[in-house]
Amino acid sequence: MRFFLLFLIVTSAALLAPTIAVAETTRSIELRAGVVDYYSNRYILTADGNVSARFSDGTVVRGDTFSMDLKLNRFLIAGNVHVDGAHIHEIGAAFASYPDLDRNYFVAEGDKPDRWTYYGLDFTDPHKGRLQPGDAFYFPDLSDQKPYIISNSATIFLKNNVEFPAGSRLLELGAYLPTPGYVVNYSSNPNFYQNAFAGAVLDIGVPFHGAADAISAGHIRYDQYRGWYTAFDQHFVYKQDYAVFSVDPLTQNQRQYNAILYHRESPALETRLFYQLSALSQGLNEPVGASTYTNFVMNSKVGRYAVGINADQYVDSLLAGAVDQFTPSGLRGNGHPFDVTLSVQSYEDEFRLFRYLGVPVKFQYRGGYGYNHDGYGIPVAGAGGTNIPADFNGSVYTTIFQTFLGFTAYTSSIKIAKQLSISAKADKLEQWYSLPHHTITTDVSETLARTPTSVKLPAFLLSYDVLNIGDFYGAQQRYAYPAYPDIITNQFGTFTGLGAFDGFATARTLSSSMVYTPTPYFALNLTVSYANVSPRPVPGFSGTAPYTFSADVRVRLSRNVLVDVTRSYYFNFANNLWSPQYGIQFSP
Repeated sequence: MRFFLLFLIVTSAALLAPTIAVAETTRSIELRAGVVDYYSNRYILTADGNVSARFSDGTVVRGDTFSMDLKLNRFLIAGNVHVDGAHIHEIGAAFASYPDLDRNYFVAEGDKPDRWTYYGLDFTDPHKGRLQPGDAFYFPDLSDQKPYIISNSATIFLKNNVEFPAGSRLLELGAYLPTPGYVVNYSSNPNFYQNAFAGAVLDIGVPFHGAADAISAGHIRYDQYRGWYTAFDQHFVYKQDYAVFSVDPLTQNQRQYNAILYHRESPALETRLFYQLSALSQGLNEPVGASTYTNFVMNSKVGRYAVGINADQYVDSLLAGAVDQFTPSGLRGNGHPFDVTLSVQSYEDEFRLFRYLGVPVKFQYRGGYGYNHDGYGIPVAGAGGTNIPADFNGSVYTTIFQTFLGFTAYTSSIKIAKQLSISAKADKLEQWYSLPHHTITTDVSETLARTPTSVKLPAFLLSYDVLNIGDFYGAQQRYAYPAYPDIITNQFGTFTGLGAFDGFATARTLSSSMVYTPTPYFALNLTVSYANVSPRPVPGFSGTAPYTFSADVRVRLSRNVLVDVTRSYYFNFANNLWSPQYGIQFSP
């Protein structure tokens, strides 16, 4: 219980100040009427019958009908219009507002009808007779449209969200279904869509409460390990900063409490903090198991270089009395490893000589320094790696330093024939550790692409990739990588060659893909790949399937529902044919 209360206190307080600050400048409309309709394909909101629109300053405009274009951020109230506020009590035929221009237009009634213009929410000074836009009182034609949401009220946070109350009806699969509340987010700020959940096969989100800078959403989720469950997330957005808090799942005893805080200090400096508390408890009682993970990232621009700091802190157990031993899941019961890495990467540059030869070759290079520490000892390779504490050749390493250098060279797509192009990429990374060893990773790939001139035809890709990984321990090579039995027999047969593995591996992968996107509402991606890995994979023991076929289909059912279905076939490797589960993702 105390962990849950702590999580709620921290998450509630974290965004309090930004929320209060933005409320002083945010403009909103509380709309009530006999019926309120939202047309999702055009981002238009309408209302009819005893319409009442209350502005953020308290001014109320009443009339017979209302229409607002959410994207253009303009609205209109017409028919028997009454405007009442601290400094205005007027009757007219129509009232139109252009908040982005700070203009309100009013058609006054009386012996001689007139057009008045108000600047912003200052209703003390009507500028009578001023010229007004010709379409200021234009109603869009929606006669052939069907509303996506039907309600009797809505709260509009201009240029951000529209919140509909509980009982509003949502159109899904031809039927209007009642909701516990629903929020339409039409903001151009992508930070409203940040995700704090782990992956699931199926996720249906229902945003049920919102404000200009916040959205609360419930989720119905499914995966093959936990089955069906519910989750919750809370989003806060302030300009380019955001915070996301989530509980996943809500309805099971093993829960994850996640928090993501992002702040952009300037275009050249940003920070991000991720915190996760995993707890096993019956309801909200004191947990019988709890661990945390914290990640902090800072990225900046220094001249022509991108400089980053990445830090991780793990606490494998928060419970009193945790002992230094391995849990069944492979975690150390009392470990608390910490690591931090400083990295520097150059921006993209180009070899000018190759440009003159007609083959543009670009490159980037990177380097950095790392620090790893755990007072209980850092896991290492070799026979001593399973000891408590872990040791390498009798020495326990509580701290390991590392440095690394990397270089990447790649070409742009080079046209070699009509609709046919080729590109290549090569990357090499070398790392040195205070634990006496170093690693070298080399990855080289080429891609041949056929791009049609029409989207009605599919595109084809053929790629070949060679990946080499080497972990060099010198005279201690066999201590770090003890030989496996050279002959392994299991239910899938007898296999040899694994005993030759001593820290060096090569993977050659040939893959072919077809990408077909004839419309924005449908996409099909088919990929067949063959991986030749040395040492060879052993079914039921180690390695992945040599042959793999993957299919991904994306279908947009409506403006608000996108379905992504994936599945893989493994050609009977370890008796595996199709992957056990479909991957199905519902998203906006």
